Amino acid sequence: MVLLVTGLLRKLAMTKVVTHGGKYHTDDVFAVATLSLVYDDLEILRVKRKENIPEADFVVDIGQVYDEECKFDHHQKGGAGEREDGIPYASFGLVWKRFGIELCGLAEVSSLVDRKLVQPIDASDVGFSYFESNKGLYPYLIQDVISSFRPTWSEGDDFDGSFSKAVDFAKNILSREIKMAKDFFSAKGDLTRAYETSLIKEIITLDKDVPYGREIINTTLSEHKEPIYAIYYKKDEHSWRLLAISKNPGNIIQRKPLPEEWRGKSSEEMKEITGLSNIKFVHNSGFLLIAESRDSVTELAKRALQS
Repeated sequence: MVLLVTGLLRKLAMTKVVTHGGKYHTDDVFAVATLSLVYDDLEILRVKRKENIPEADFVVDIGQVYDEECKFDHHQKGGAGEREDGIPYASFGLVWKRFGIELCGLAEVSSLVDRKLVQPIDASDVGFSYFESNKGLYPYLIQDVISSFRPTWSEGDDFDGSFSKAVDFAKNILSREIKMAKDFFSAKGDLTRAYETSLIKEIITLDKDVPYGREIINTTLSEHKEPIYAIYYKKDEHSWRLLAISKNPGNIIQRKPLPEEWRGKSSEEMKEITGLSNIKFVHNSGFLLIAESRDSVTELAKRALQS
């Protein structure tokens, strides 16, 4: 009850946050966006100099002080610490460290968002290199998106107005990442239970419709050493699928791809090879097979396992 009352009071009260004025960066934009998801009524003040910081509930990316509760700057000598993996904290990471679990509900969800979104933004802000360019080409990152909100030399200097737009955009991105992370762990729970209850650990069959897709299936089951294939149903496409599991999470190389003689073959060719008439598709790389019936997919999974 205390938590509910505290949360209610938090939503009703005006909350003031101060950050630096002028040119903004992705870390302070997302730090303020995080606070705006926690506090409904947020007043944002942008000041040019740390000497002019007014009284506020939170101070972000200015002031050269970090105190874990309300002051989230990392520009002081020695910074504001780093994660166990060596990625230093910028203002987004400091705010996320304070409010991430509260926003996400679970530590594992908060950690996934941190790894996927927060850490790359912090790393970029502090000049920490985490990938190399290929032939001078770079991916278009979230940092580039936020930079595109800033006015150019020909558009004047309304950084405050564009900052608000950037924060609104960041709120949407952050909300979606939290939602996707929550759904990932919900699906992971289903998949883990399917693995634990499967009598044949090499072939994991998911009995119900799987709306979350093969990426989550592959990532979750590859954490276990036995699974070679997964069988699942796609209700929206009225088809059964046979998925070859990767060697480990994030690895596109399968533990045992589908047989070479099946790959890229048409339905008629697969009928001649296997004697089964309802096979719709086999990917050229051997990671996926689609058929109209569960029996056919199950039979082919057994054959592939023995091949």
